[in-house]
Amino acid sequence: MNIPAWKRWLSYLWEVRLERTSSDLNPQLNVSLVRGKFQLSTQNAIYSFDEAYDNFRLSFMTIDWDTFRCERVLVLGFGLGSIPLILQNVFHQKAEITAVELDEAVVELAVKYTIPRLTSPITWYLTDAATFVAQNEQQYDLICVDVFDNAQIPVACQTMEFLENCRRLLRYDGLIFYNCLAYTEADRQETSQFYEGTFKTIFPHATYKAVTGNHILIQDGRKVKLQSTDSHQ
Repeated sequence: MNIPAWKRWLSYLWEVRLERTSSDLNPQLNVSLVRGKFQLSTQNAIYSFDEAYDNFRLSFMTIDWDTFRCERVLVLGFGLGSIPLILQNVFHQKAEITAVELDEAVVELAVKYTIPRLTSPITWYLTDAATFVAQNEQQYDLICVDVFDNAQIPVACQTMEFLENCRRLLRYDGLIFYNCLAYTEADRQETSQFYEGTFKTIFPHATYKAVTGNHILIQDGRKVKLQSTDSHQ
């Protein structure tokens, strides 16, 4: 989408609101220009932020891209499409993207603001993540779980069944990155309980990457490069 240069310049001083819409799932969806990048937010959470979506940008730095095969990527919770944009523009990966997004209004915004900037082929599924992984049979090299209802992860995506289905869809040497909140002490406690009590039950070699306000859970810490201060196995 073409944005006037003056709006881009202005966005380095303060947030420039481009569009506000709503849906049955998200009463408030805001698209803004912040520091020259498109940001999708709800009342309580940021869903996408172009290549500045640091939860995944910083986490993907742990991958040895010289040896990691990345041909098929599953994105559960597509938002505006920060994850494929990061893979394309920061890590120079050309992969087939399977995009799973429950909110049709979010899909429409992604098509408007991000899809024209992507070169990777995208296959869309308008459904919830738990249903998709239960029914799908395709295997993937990289699975990114970024599913939020405002600032809450749906309960259906925190079950052992959900994680077992994700494991079933993962190629034998692939990677899963699962985004969890860690902004408040309550967030960190909830994430720790899920990580220790559920995630590591399915993925015994799991680790996580601490990023600002979030923890990205990774199903196998032996396959990524983490500093000792960042990894917990």
